[in-house]
Amino acid sequence: MSYLKIIRPANFIFVGLCVALGATYPGYQISIEFWRLLAAILSAMFIAAAGYTVNDYYDIEIDKVNKPERVLPSGGMSTGNALLYSIALFVTGIIFSYFTGSVICLLIAFINSMFLFLYALFFKREFITGNLLVAYASASCFIFGGIAGGNFSNSLIIAFFAFFYTFLREIVKDLEDVKGDSLAGASTLAIRWEKGKVLRLCLIPVLAITGFTAYLFITEGISDALFILLLFFVVMPMLVFYRIVVSRNEEKIYHNVSKLMKLDMFVLLIIFSLGKFL
Repeated sequence: MSYLKIIRPANFIFVGLCVALGATYPGYQISIEFWRLLAAILSAMFIAAAGYTVNDYYDIEIDKVNKPERVLPSGGMSTGNALLYSIALFVTGIIFSYFTGSVICLLIAFINSMFLFLYALFFKREFITGNLLVAYASASCFIFGGIAGGNFSNSLIIAFFAFFYTFLREIVKDLEDVKGDSLAGASTLAIRWEKGKVLRLCLIPVLAITGFTAYLFITEGISDALFILLLFFVVMPMLVFYRIVVSRNEEKIYHNVSKLMKLDMFVLLIIFSLGKFL
């Protein structure tokens, strides 16, 4: 059970859905053989699972403070087995990328594996680099699917939202994890900067998502119905989350906002999944 729990089953499936959406949005037409798309989905899922596992391996001391219920701090798996498990998952994901028939997908799979490993080993505790790498990893799921499915330009639209929303959530998580990160000697945004400066940085993804939504509507890149859904279920909640983070300074509040943002990212996926029906 620990081998399943450590790869975050919900996130594992979510990654697969992101790749599928990147490959087919907005018309849900598959321009390649289904098994090639399936290979892309499985590749991204296994690489993401490897990333979660190796992240927990290197974060065990931090998680003893921030998230003691996780598999490794709670003793559900040895650290040695976790490291071997992550390597096996990385290799499996890269192998699956070969069967997409795309050299670019194979290259992305290799690069993302390297980035996720280096993120867990080093960059997660470094100033802003880790936040950007996680945002890139989130956006790359859609791009990976777009390249595999011959739908690159359409996948960029969703990737834009994914990158900036993930970047915003990563900053909130930095605020949440200050205590454990400080004990581990990390140098995150929330540690290096005072809160006011961190909040000003948060305005960049907030304005980027708001502005891009308006741009898509004005240029008729999205339908009226899709614009309304994005406005009421993505942009407005994001502004509320930002306001809460600005006005409160409690670890529990940051934790709750982070969880709600994760849920809202799932809502974002559902909205874009409606694609041709709007």
